[in-house]
Amino acid sequence: MTYRVGPERWLTWTAEAVSDAPTIVNLVHHPYWNLSGGEAPNIDGHVLQLFADAYLPVTDGKIPTGEIRSVAGTPMDFRQPCTVRNQEDLEYDHCWVLDRSAAADDLVLAARLSDPRSGRMLEISTNQPGIQFYDGSFLDGSVTGHAGRNYGPRAGLCLEPQNFPDAPNHPTFPSSTLVPGQTYPNCVCYRFVVS
Repeated sequence: MTYRVGPERWLTWTAEAVSDAPTIVNLVHHPYWNLSGGEAPNIDGHVLQLFADAYLPVTDGKIPTGEIRSVAGTPMDFRQPCTVRNQEDLEYDHCWVLDRSAAADDLVLAARLSDPRSGRMLEISTNQPGIQFYDGSFLDGSVTGHAGRNYGPRAGLCLEPQNFPDAPNHPTFPSSTLVPGQTYPNCVCYRFVVS
């Protein structure tokens, strides 16, 4: 894994893997984001846009069912910027299918997250086919973070570019098998902007 700071306020995270036998690989980076800078106890009010027309429905155990479903007309539709808010009947911990018209190794814009109160914005680009959005609903306050604050439910959210979870069990998903002679690449670029 490599972290690199570049021009234009970019932070790039790259993970690569090689193997001498067929191996299942899906390396994922799991940072939590709260762009308020500690001023807000949760991510309610953040604005999220996902560049995805479909998502992967999950079982009660949060495992993808194998279906790829359109986001149109559902609470999963973040194609236009939407305010992230607590919805008692829905917890977000799903993978969205990114719009990938570019070549497989090229980076595409996957997500844009902003906090209107602070003026901070984060853009995420990746070479992966999906992005997992987890809204932090299961944070229980047992982790102490910045300024001694305990992180409770929705204190931060995760945006994790990756292959589709459980891909080996769903033949319609992109393969997560790495074969000898190939290199597995996962590249995620984070761009930070303040207005």
